[in-house]
Amino acid sequence: MTMNSTYDPKQYEAKINTSWQEQKVGEVNEQGPDASSTHTILMPPPNLTGVLHAGHSFQHYLMDTISRIHRQQGDLSLWQPGIDHAGIQLEGVIDKMFKSGDVELPNEVTTHSDYPEDIDELPKFLKTNFRQLWLETAWSKVNEWRNTQRDQATILGDTPDYSRNLFTLDPQAVDMVNHAFIKYWEDGLIYKKSYMINWSVGLQTALSDVPEDIGHETRKDPFVTIKYQLALSPNSEYEPILTDDFVKVTTVRPETIFSDQFILINEHASAISTEILEKIKSSEEAFLVLPLSQTDLFEQKIFLPIKLTVDSQEVDPEFGTGALKVTPPHDIHDYELYEKYQLKSFVIQDGKRVTRDPFESSVQRSGKLSALAGQFKGLTMLEGRKQVTKALIERELIPHVESSTSNDESKVEKWIANYFKTTPKSVTGWGNYEVQWQYEHNVTICERSKTIVEPLISEEFFISYSNPTSRDNKTLARLATEGIEETNYYPANFKNLANNFIDNIHDWCISRDLVWGHSMPIWYNLEVNPDKRFYSSQEVASDTQKAASCKVQVDEPTEPGTWVQETKILDTWFSSCLWPLSSLNYLQHQEHFAKFYPTDEMITAREIFYAWVVRMTMLGKYFTGEIPFKSVVITPTIQDEKGRKMSKSLKNGLDPVEAIDKFSSDSLRLAMLSGMYPNRNMKMGGSIADKSLEKYRNFGNKLWNVARFLKD
Repeated sequence: MTMNSTYDPKQYEAKINTSWQEQKVGEVNEQGPDASSTHTILMPPPNLTGVLHAGHSFQHYLMDTISRIHRQQGDLSLWQPGIDHAGIQLEGVIDKMFKSGDVELPNEVTTHSDYPEDIDELPKFLKTNFRQLWLETAWSKVNEWRNTQRDQATILGDTPDYSRNLFTLDPQAVDMVNHAFIKYWEDGLIYKKSYMINWSVGLQTALSDVPEDIGHETRKDPFVTIKYQLALSPNSEYEPILTDDFVKVTTVRPETIFSDQFILINEHASAISTEILEKIKSSEEAFLVLPLSQTDLFEQKIFLPIKLTVDSQEVDPEFGTGALKVTPPHDIHDYELYEKYQLKSFVIQDGKRVTRDPFESSVQRSGKLSALAGQFKGLTMLEGRKQVTKALIERELIPHVESSTSNDESKVEKWIANYFKTTPKSVTGWGNYEVQWQYEHNVTICERSKTIVEPLISEEFFISYSNPTSRDNKTLARLATEGIEETNYYPANFKNLANNFIDNIHDWCISRDLVWGHSMPIWYNLEVNPDKRFYSSQEVASDTQKAASCKVQVDEPTEPGTWVQETKILDTWFSSCLWPLSSLNYLQHQEHFAKFYPTDEMITAREIFYAWVVRMTMLGKYFTGEIPFKSVVITPTIQDEKGRKMSKSLKNGLDPVEAIDKFSSDSLRLAMLSGMYPNRNMKMGGSIADKSLEKYRNFGNKLWNVARFLKD
């Protein structure tokens, strides 16, 4: 016998994996001999559009290992697999296919009178005029991709029960979504309201406020100090009289000044002179004139009421100038300040004061400036920011400052020239204005598209976390708190994180302006409800007219009228958070559900902890009275050898399929499982990964030789 023979995993692992699949190792036979107990793990359903990465591999190895242990112990062990329909991501992928010409369009589409010249407008045109064509294209790709990740998981050596594999748009999942929506509505939890939401400019849809949907990036923009002219009025019957005084207000978003509603000034602000404060206090009415509105760029002067305060929580006297422009359509804090003070700006028309709409936005949903911005209408937010800043400088509405040293001045003007895309000569002297040109600030971005998230007021559907429910008259928030306390967390600090999230939770915006996903079971009778007003179950029950104009049910109403379904679809998390219920068939298979619910371990990443894990806990309690999983295990983040998060943009990811091809699945499994420590991320990239995988491949070779020795 040759003792130095080398084990070649490629000769064996694929055969073993095939054997496991043929033997249906992971399938649960509920009709077989009684097991001592049951054990359940739900696979976090990966997005349809993605591929299994290092993080998925680590989670799968944990779930597979635990499931195998329980099978060996004689338990009826179910590892429930599934695939998420990837609402926003898949819609983006299909849109790109249309824009790139990968889909051949029929003549009726290309010859349509509204066919857009701009190719970027094509997806929107198709979804508006040829919705069914768009959906058919999406489903054709879905049917191609559904088994891609299953094939990858087989290479890993996964053994879930694929006979129960559930796609979140399969009928079983759709039924659960409809059931949940109707129950929420019957409990008075769903309402429709115009409110400030997070609007993804890139995806053209609302987003929720959880970290999984929105993120932040540090960017550099000018922090501009703007001169607002002071105007005083003896009483409300007269047009305010302009003075020679100015109040300085700082902002990083000068393109939104056109939506300014009033100005809050902290009386302790050192940047505002005592003389001006005395004039404001002694006058019956005091206003600031909206900058640029008294120039040739606008037809009318806009007057903004002044509100004095000493509350540093509202206006920090040391930040900026101590004066705050309140712009309700563009910031949730400003929105709340408007709700508190109700001060309204106005213009003078025919000698009378005409109030302005406090919620009219300077920015459209497209991300371009609206008609409210006057001659700047149609510019993108960034270009509008530049052009408004330029106009303010040219019209001397930004104060001068003392010039800096020549070296600094040169660097500043170089940055300004690059920012405005112009020559250094044309910006000479611009560094001598009261502008912090390279001001670093956090910008809210959409995690799905990496584009700007704009706070906008929009009419959307929400789920209330504070209304009493039919579950013991407790709110969803209260049910979540109870469920969190009943659940074990590893690492333990995630219990505190979950409670903190619930303590600061806002109602859930569940509507999206997309076409790929779950439809809302809402119907409007256009003959009596052309505005598509939505009513609560209590309103419908007490008012026959409302009952005849709006219905919440799955099928189209048979009552007289022209019925149309709500076109907004549900947030992808709406269906994902029902995963324990839909995957275990809560509606149609109660005996099976009772056997495997609650599940045992929920093994997942911290990135989806708030949007998914905490909400599943809440909704499990709401529907069943029990938590959906006894323990939550948050896996570490898999990093590259420099400690960076793996990403496509950095091209620093560990491809598990490539790693297995080079070293073996057993090597990758052992390297990952041995490297897990509670609450600590794992470096598994580059040379670190190679060394670890090589070590465990050599270990496997030793085991193989030992086995050969014993066999012989």
